[in-house]
Amino acid sequence: MLRLVRIIVFFGLLVISGTGLFAQTETNVRTFKHSFGVQFNHAENSLSDFIFGGVNERRVFALRYGYMPHPNVLVGPELSGFTITNNLTRITSLHFGAYGRYQLNVLKRIKPFAELSAFYVNESYYRFETDSTEITRGFANCYVAPGVSFLFLKNRIGFDLMYKISPREILYLQHRMISFKLTYNFNFKK
Repeated sequence: MLRLVRIIVFFGLLVISGTGLFAQTETNVRTFKHSFGVQFNHAENSLSDFIFGGVNERRVFALRYGYMPHPNVLVGPELSGFTITNNLTRITSLHFGAYGRYQLNVLKRIKPFAELSAFYVNESYYRFETDSTEITRGFANCYVAPGVSFLFLKNRIGFDLMYKISPREILYLQHRMISFKLTYNFNFKK
């Protein structure tokens, strides 16, 4: 749990330190057109493994850009992936894709949403005993995710919590998993 808190605080400070990069006025606080999202955490088979650490270390990362063409719709590209390390191998998986989100703007600081993402997966395996890397497969995948976004600092910072459901296994776990991201919302200076 302490590990998770440290990661959230680190990314929170990183995002907050960049708030002066884009000028905002009080009149456009609720109408940010752009967002940048970051995720870095570990994932496990169960909540207890997530908190206390499991056998395999799965480090999940994601970078995403979002554009809001309508107050309820967010779309954009995403680069994500994970690494799994155990005593025998290290698996690296990169995902290249796009996502779309429909959010409800019924509350000022809490925005329920539904997200759909489609991506291509490219995986490579590194075997410690033979000291070799091989790319073994690439495939398409997708997920649908209901979730909620919590907004802070005049809607500039968002914390997205979602439940991903996929037709294929996600991170060699199951077809479902809990995920979160930190986002920075902004408008380009005119």
